[in-house]
Amino acid sequence: MATFQKPESALKRAEELILIGKRQDALDTLHTALQNKKFKNLWTTTIEAIMFKHLELCVDLSQIRMAREGLYQYRTMTQAANCESLERVVERFRDRAEEKVRDAQGKLEESTKLADMADLDENESPETILLRAIQASDTRQNPDRDVHIHYRFCWDAYKVVLDVLKSNAKMEDCYHKTARRAFSFCENNKRPQEFKRLCDTLRKNYQDLHKHTGKVAQHQVNPNKQETIEDTLETRMCQLKTATALDMWRESYITAGEIHEVLPKAKKAVSQQRSKYYDNLAKIFWKSENYLFHAFACVKNLLFDKATSKSGGTADLQRLASKAVLATLCVPFQKDSDMQSSLELTTDGTSTAFEKAKKHAALFSAQSVPTRESICSTLVEKGLVKSSPEACQKLFALVESEFTPLSLCRDAKPYLDEIAKGELFNGELTEYVTPLKQIIFFRLMKQLSEVYSNMTIQNFEQAASIVPFNIAEKWMANAARSHGINIQINYQQQAIVFGAPRKVDMKSMRQPLMEIGYKLQSAMNRVHPGLSGAKERQEKKELHSSLVQRI
Repeated sequence: MATFQKPESALKRAEELILIGKRQDALDTLHTALQNKKFKNLWTTTIEAIMFKHLELCVDLSQIRMAREGLYQYRTMTQAANCESLERVVERFRDRAEEKVRDAQGKLEESTKLADMADLDENESPETILLRAIQASDTRQNPDRDVHIHYRFCWDAYKVVLDVLKSNAKMEDCYHKTARRAFSFCENNKRPQEFKRLCDTLRKNYQDLHKHTGKVAQHQVNPNKQETIEDTLETRMCQLKTATALDMWRESYITAGEIHEVLPKAKKAVSQQRSKYYDNLAKIFWKSENYLFHAFACVKNLLFDKATSKSGGTADLQRLASKAVLATLCVPFQKDSDMQSSLELTTDGTSTAFEKAKKHAALFSAQSVPTRESICSTLVEKGLVKSSPEACQKLFALVESEFTPLSLCRDAKPYLDEIAKGELFNGELTEYVTPLKQIIFFRLMKQLSEVYSNMTIQNFEQAASIVPFNIAEKWMANAARSHGINIQINYQQQAIVFGAPRKVDMKSMRQPLMEIGYKLQSAMNRVHPGLSGAKERQEKKELHSSLVQRI
């Protein structure tokens, strides 16, 4: 390859080669010019023009290796002299790669699904490379393979740009824009594997910024700078949105933890982002069927919106209140004794359930683990139930306060049907209907077990009118297993028996016996307030008298 004394000569020679169709030779000419030691520390507008043409040919010929080497070399030239030029070059390169992808989408066959495309990070197999090498020049190219090449090049372009710009303080804005573009690429093309690797890369780059000790160099990114914190927060919010859109809930939970660490440090434009943060947390916990923390996230979002919103009683506030009320009603009933038994220490001295609950609560900066009772009391004390529609208010009153075992389901059915129609808030509340039916059914079972010892299946079907009996059978089994309700179904006599004899479990009996003891002790204190005090004084007197004799 010939060398040139001036960069203008190399650019002119490359344009001549392009005109006669030798694009690969033109790319080699420009690549050699960029690697020339004479031009290594010399930035001019001609060098910038060479870089534009070089990257354009790299995109057209899908030469990602040469594009990577050229960008690294150009970063060395411009990092101290002209960072604006590097930003222009990177943006042109990124836009060109995305344009090729859009063109490929237009040529893509309708039968081909982007989600079924091969892994964009996986190297080509030797068989594929050999087959392509022996193909005749006039062989018709496979359109799907060409599409995959353009997609893979665009994905590699994102990774190269992020690696080139990751530690340059002046290129921070371009770095975060590229990351968000990569998120959109993954979301639009359904690429969960690539998205997971992208999150790991961004996480590693951010952690590397904190490894520097002492004074941060002028060109290095300072992670404690307010602009850096705000850009990182915005990128993480976009990452969380993409993770939920791709149904990558584990990655969503990890990203939420990272946002929780960055969010308190940001001083500007936090209001809308915190609301989105709570909303995405609610989606994560709903997907994992953790209705307790889903309700807690909905209530937190409602309280935050009400505190920051200037106009009360708006449609958005009513929507958030409805979600908070219904989400709270979906939380299973759990006594303090059941909570205590579920959080018992294991043999190694740790409590898996309790530690997990504390970890969830830390995402909300909560000092203690919330309960169903605490969330309900918050809704009542703050007057948030009144902000929801009438159907939500009536359901809250039926489930939480009123004792109507025979008419509970009949009274709740019209309100459940109203929510199930999807007319409230564009159908956002319909997902709560089935969990609400389960809670109302368990509430019904609990109330019936307190009033009746047995009843016919026909009468039970009338009382539990919100679900058919085949589903009610499964829910009754779940109630007996998880909610501690003693129940048997006698198919021979067509009857349901409450409080059926079961095998005594000493572990399950321990807590009720302790509660009975505490209640008996409190009853004795009420009947004879001074009896316990007199007994303690008598024991102390006997102890002192025996102490003198023992000495």
